[in-house]
Amino acid sequence: MSARPVQIAEHKFPHDGWVAAALGVRVDEIARRNGLTVDVWEEDGLGEAKGCFLQLGSGQIIMLRELTHAVERLGEKGANVLVDAADLVLQGGNTISREVAAALGLSREEVVRVADAADEAAAGRFVLSFGGLKRGD
Repeated sequence: MSARPVQIAEHKFPHDGWVAAALGVRVDEIARRNGLTVDVWEEDGLGEAKGCFLQLGSGQIIMLRELTHAVERLGEKGANVLVDAADLVLQGGNTISREVAAALGLSREEVVRVADAADEAAAGRFVLSFGGLKRGD
């Protein structure tokens, strides 16, 4: 298992948060296993959300976000892992999801979806729409 993640109070992704992986574990359970605090807020147009920001051992910042409506009505199994769109392009979903799983003590089976090449390409187009990578990327 890699170093435990460090919870951070808030963060703003330079480009925008992009889903790198979907987890089959609810955010409250991940928090319980890892001694994290879960925040609850309203996402415009999406309803109640729960989650937290974490900094992984590599320095990668992620957001664990679970949408109540998606779990209760759309069949989502748990939290999504969001990263800055540029990070998804530069590192890829596989690399990010492996680091997240190791840091949070998740099994392979608990990572139910990983961003693929099409997701990474879409994130790349999104980053380009901002004029490319922002300073610090």
